[in-house]
Amino acid sequence: MAGFQKDFALLQSDPGNKDLLKNIHRYAHSLKGLSAMMELKESEQIAANLESAAGQAFNNVLVDPDKNMLIEIQTGFAKIGAILKHIADLAPQ
Repeated sequence: MAGFQKDFALLQSDPGNKDLLKNIHRYAHSLKGLSAMMELKESEQIAANLESAAGQAFNNVLVDPDKNMLIEIQTGFAKIGAILKHIADLAPQ
């Protein structure tokens, strides 16, 4: 999540940066796989949607991601972060 947060902050000031979009796509892809392995269906679906949105932005070389897409990506990662934090809080110390 730290890598996403860093790259997303940079992406907001440079929405056309394809390297950052590629990184965010990879973060979403990794979270999708990890969520599937842990059988976290909600997190897996959110990550799949994020992967799709980031992939569309990355593959569309003519148009930068718009504000709504950036909000969608940020909100999705925040939801996954909340799910993972909740799981961590449930784990015995």
